[in-house]
Amino acid sequence: MLIVVVCVVVGLAFFAYRFASGHRRGRGGADSSAVRTQGLPVIPSPMVHKSSRKAAVTKAPVKAAPPRKETASAVSAPVPAAAPVVAAPVAQVAGISAEEGRRLIVSGQGMETAGDLLGARKVYAEALNRCSAVEIRRDLEERLGRVNIGLLLSPRPMPEMTIHKVTAGEKIEKMAKSLGTTKELVLKSNGIPDPRRIQIGQTLKICTGKFSIVVSKQKYELVLRMNGEFFKRYPVGLGAMDKTPVGSFVVTSRDINPTWWPPEGGGPIPPDDPRNLLGTRWLATKDEANPAADKRGLGIHGTKDESSIGKSMSHGCIRMFNRDVEELHMIVPEGTPVTITE
Repeated sequence: MLIVVVCVVVGLAFFAYRFASGHRRGRGGADSSAVRTQGLPVIPSPMVHKSSRKAAVTKAPVKAAPPRKETASAVSAPVPAAAPVVAAPVAQVAGISAEEGRRLIVSGQGMETAGDLLGARKVYAEALNRCSAVEIRRDLEERLGRVNIGLLLSPRPMPEMTIHKVTAGEKIEKMAKSLGTTKELVLKSNGIPDPRRIQIGQTLKICTGKFSIVVSKQKYELVLRMNGEFFKRYPVGLGAMDKTPVGSFVVTSRDINPTWWPPEGGGPIPPDDPRNLLGTRWLATKDEANPAADKRGLGIHGTKDESSIGKSMSHGCIRMFNRDVEELHMIVPEGTPVTITE
């Protein structure tokens, strides 16, 4: 009887233990495998269902964090790739034939006859820029130079001009220099024979074009340019034994009826002396960019020996016909650049 009671108590204790173990496994507190008890066989837990074991090992889903907004300080905006640099197409001026050049010359000549110098100038300049025939270009340059001078030395309007109003006490020479031109050109282009006749309030035509000079030793010619464009061509004489230097110079002074100081000495020789070789005008030039290489006494002047034009007979200076150097002297002010090329 005692043995039976003991067995019942032990059995009740065993089932109480299993019940408690199964309850803990259902709450995730124990392993899902069978429990071994010393001296007892492995018995599967009757309290845990297969679906319960899956639930025990399944992790709770993790809530995804909201996407972070990128700011300019945190992430730099992507830099777009630089567009390839494409050179702008160069405008090509269509050339014309010699025949077309002659036709334009006839058209411009008709405008000259009618007094339309601005129209003729435009036609001649266009033809000169487009025609490559040498004989036609020479004709066009002669005509264009004549028209340019006709416009410049008269009160006629032209694009490269402005109007200046004379003020009290204003001197013509000082006024012309401040405006980048010459007194002689102001008087000539306004038809004023005497500067003392200028009156307060009078309006004057002032040339605003910037002149430059290019001398070609090979061609024995001087080309006057205004704002970089052809204005007029003049024949010249050069220095004997290649004494005329090449380089860049600038007009530093302008004289009328100059006195000559020969390089070998024996001066001064006054303007009315037959030995004076400078003619009626003198434009002194200097290599201001390279003073050490400057050739003292170099300039542009007239001559009494017209047979020397087109030849190399001077001491190094550039000779011109007196009529041409007088015109050039009237047009170009001090500071005008001069380029001498081979």
